Amino acid sequence: RGFTPVVTPPKDLRSAIMGDAWEQMKTISLRREDHKLRAHQAKQPESERWQKVGVVLRKVEGWALAGVIGVLSAVSGAAISKGVIYVNSLRFTVPFRSETWSEYFNQLPQDGTLVAYACYVGFGTCAAFLSAALVRAFAPTARGSGIPEVKTILGGFGMPHVLSFKTLVVKCFGLALSSGSGMSLGKEGPLVHVACCWANVLSSIGGKYSLHGGKKREMLSAAAAAGVSTAFGSPLGGVLFSYEEVSSYFPPWVMWRAFFAAVTACVTLQAINLQGNHQLTEYTVKYNHTVTVLEYVPFTLLGIVCGIFGATFVELNTRWAVIRQSSAYKARIPIVLEVTVIAAITGASSYYVPACQPIMGSVIHACFESCEGRDGLEPASVELMDTLGLCEDHGLGISWAFMVHFMFAAVVKLMQTSLTFGTGVPAGLFVPSLFMGALLGRMTGNVMVYLNANVWTISDRIEPGVYAMVGAAAMLGGVCRVTISLTVIMFELTGGLQYVVPFMVGILTAKVVGDAMNDGIYDSYIQIRKYPFFAPA
Repeated sequence: RGFTPVVTPPKDLRSAIMGDAWEQMKTISLRREDHKLRAHQAKQPESERWQKVGVVLRKVEGWALAGVIGVLSAVSGAAISKGVIYVNSLRFTVPFRSETWSEYFNQLPQDGTLVAYACYVGFGTCAAFLSAALVRAFAPTARGSGIPEVKTILGGFGMPHVLSFKTLVVKCFGLALSSGSGMSLGKEGPLVHVACCWANVLSSIGGKYSLHGGKKREMLSAAAAAGVSTAFGSPLGGVLFSYEEVSSYFPPWVMWRAFFAAVTACVTLQAINLQGNHQLTEYTVKYNHTVTVLEYVPFTLLGIVCGIFGATFVELNTRWAVIRQSSAYKARIPIVLEVTVIAAITGASSYYVPACQPIMGSVIHACFESCEGRDGLEPASVELMDTLGLCEDHGLGISWAFMVHFMFAAVVKLMQTSLTFGTGVPAGLFVPSLFMGALLGRMTGNVMVYLNANVWTISDRIEPGVYAMVGAAAMLGGVCRVTISLTVIMFELTGGLQYVVPFMVGILTAKVVGDAMNDGIYDSYIQIRKYPFFAPA
């Protein structure tokens, strides 16, 4: 029942990565932890009555802790989302006014468009700089998504400062700044790290979870489920993600508490009503359309393309990460300067690309929507769909300007994300992956509409939005190499239960293609940073 002795990375590499946080990378022995817990309990003389009460309290403790973790994860996620919205709005609108920067400066002698461009890039760069400075000064372990570190900890290894309260606070504030800055990153992956920080902080207060490292890791598995549930409004997907991707030890009682934590997080989000419409996510769409058997051919081809795209991202990003880890690079380029430059490049290259200028979540949702049902959407969503040209010719023809625009935007986002992920700010890659996949999928859907109308009829109606959803799922599968949990997350995220099989086909195809080229992004970072981790045989 014990874990294998520690595999310790070289001291100079540990120091180069995060400083003192990696000075002690020890393993957790379940046998030793059991003995320590029993010894502590034996020192507590109790009457028979209090022994029975103690048994009940110990049983309730785990459920209560899981519920509190779910609530705090949801509250943290909602607060971060509000922060992202506010920081992002500064790039477009004048604070405390309803005017955009262009409208405001057009009233003055200056060129409003040029000043709006400067504000878009400048405010985003400043937000990224503040995030990087905050992380660098107070909690270097708050950088990145945190999922590789959580996987390593759940594998039985100790990483002292990764889940500390200081890391939690810096992660929340830094994530709001970095996600709102317009950099090519998402907040969803880091929410798993935030939830696990809450689990570690609460477990350390007292009780059996503070005395037993193995028990604490069981609660971390439950927290990972709560984090995904908070990020996507997906309780089932959260439990499966914890089981499939991050946990090394997942017995039934851990699954029950993980499910309880995930459900508690979703209920809390519903009570907060962050979206304003009592929906858990901003990506929910309504379709009554069913796909035909012949459509699985383009779904498979889309999975192949997204698998290649995802593997290309992993290759580019990991090569850049190796350079970033080198001592020569670290000596010449301070991490805060690197983040500032990347943010400036991202803002400058996004402003004049219509698909890259808005916040990514809005573009993803627009790509998922149907042109036929858009009359019931909010005016801002309809305006964005018109700006992107999603419904030109009512979706019945190919607009080459649209195809070039979306392909260019996907390539730009691929390069931006390759530069960004792994830099010195809290950063996830779920949303950038969904973004690229949604663009590629919507392009494929428009091509299928044209072929169905002019070459070979395979269905009464082709919905490009369905292809966008399958493409988004396939791209994320090609990057992260998760399958079952991602399928469930996608149908909970979009409400598209009838598209489970298309999701499966796209995700599985992308994973197979990606695995043939390289490892998934999280396993690659574990190897790059030399974390001790027992990979599956």
